[in-house]
Amino acid sequence: MKNPNFLQNTRVVEGNQKDYMILSKYHYEPTLFFPPTKVFKVSPKPSFSQTLPDPLSVIVFSQPFPSLKSRNIATEGFFQTESDNAENLKKVNQWILYLPRLITDPRFLRQGLASYLLSQVLETLTIPIVETLTPTDFTNNMYIKAGFKLLHQFPPLRFSRLVNSFKKIGIILEDITIRQVIDERLQRLSQSDRDYIEKEIALFLGGYRNADRFKPGPERTKFILSKVPPPTCYLIWFNPRNEKNKMIFEHIAQKTD
Repeated sequence: MKNPNFLQNTRVVEGNQKDYMILSKYHYEPTLFFPPTKVFKVSPKPSFSQTLPDPLSVIVFSQPFPSLKSRNIATEGFFQTESDNAENLKKVNQWILYLPRLITDPRFLRQGLASYLLSQVLETLTIPIVETLTPTDFTNNMYIKAGFKLLHQFPPLRFSRLVNSFKKIGIILEDITIRQVIDERLQRLSQSDRDYIEKEIALFLGGYRNADRFKPGPERTKFILSKVPPPTCYLIWFNPRNEKNKMIFEHIAQKTD
């Protein structure tokens, strides 16, 4: 039951990766495979530090993906206007923050903590754009109320290709969620099947920054499982206080005239 006075006992402050790790086990993807660039949290006010845990809720930002089809649709290709791909990527990294995690301690759900944290943090950010991906709709209303625009999307081809490739060797990724079981089955494959699936995994990992660091084994399998099912919702927030967004809106207007 929601306590209308609960938020008065808390405050939003800057956090760190340790704060994320405390609550990471409650996220449906428990491992964050890339370093956060910004972390904020809801903490109890000093007078309540003995009765409430710290953190109560945490939000994590990281570098954006180099390219997203839904981003290109939402901005009418604004981040693909340069002939030099390096310049396009530079613009993406300078203009966009990606939001991969927003987690609340399950003991304090339905108190408005996530919405409170999101709205408070958005008011402090200076970057032009925040974007996020979600696999389901259950959190989308919160983002929309905060000013995000929602686009439903089809997963990139690499997801269906990977899933179908595993099916060909007798592994149903949607049904088997224990990485040890998958690793054991991969070890028992014939050499030809192993060569085939290793090639498909390499193609899949090529879509992620720094994913080439993974070698065959538990960590790589854990990463693959964290991406299935793939996100089907893209949400983008244009910072109303950042003047750079005028350039994007003018670009969109020109493309849609």
